Amino acid sequence: GPKTLDALLAYARASGYLAEGAKVDVVFSPQPAGATHTARIAQLIRGAQHSVDIAMYSYSDADVGAALAEARARGVKVRFLFETAGEDRRLDETGRNNSKSGRLEKLGVDVRWVNKILHHKFAIIDGPRDEASRAATATVVTGSGNWSYGGASVYDENTLFIADSPGLSTAFQREFDLLWEHSGDFQLSAPLPYEISTAELDAEPDHGIRALFTTANFTVA
Repeated sequence: GPKTLDALLAYARASGYLAEGAKVDVVFSPQPAGATHTARIAQLIRGAQHSVDIAMYSYSDADVGAALAEARARGVKVRFLFETAGEDRRLDETGRNNSKSGRLEKLGVDVRWVNKILHHKFAIIDGPRDEASRAATATVVTGSGNWSYGGASVYDENTLFIADSPGLSTAFQREFDLLWEHSGDFQLSAPLPYEISTAELDAEPDHGIRALFTTANFTVA
């Protein structure tokens, strides 16, 4: 009867036999405080159990910063590719310590920069950096909005929140890993350990979902 069918359906879902597709939500800016994409991103970071990988053009949101501090305090691994770090690294010692990159590093967040304009705005929460199986449960955040007051409450922006999409989270993890492995280190007097991803990622793309990255347009040397 119906109870048996419900139990069978639950078993199929738990065993990975039934693909229900990605869950996608979007926040359009501008939004009032509490309903912004940055507020939701901070909430996701606060719920992270294993890792947070971020590639960001512009970042200044205090709530996200507090969430990153809390994540590091409970042992979550955090890596941050930051466009601003390319400029922050050229400051004197006092300036470096007081810069956005310096403040992140003091939290225990490893910050690095790339030798091109990094215009990404994405994050991978509990992604497959060290375990490929986490691709199925990771959350990817991506869109046009910077993590700033302007991006949240002034400008017209979009931010997508994508869960249950192993192919897409794998694609974003690969992109992050490629940039991370060819990045430069923003470091204070005591450099943080340089950790690279350890999982072997071979997931197939999700049906009907693809991610295109501009890394295909240049050769990494």
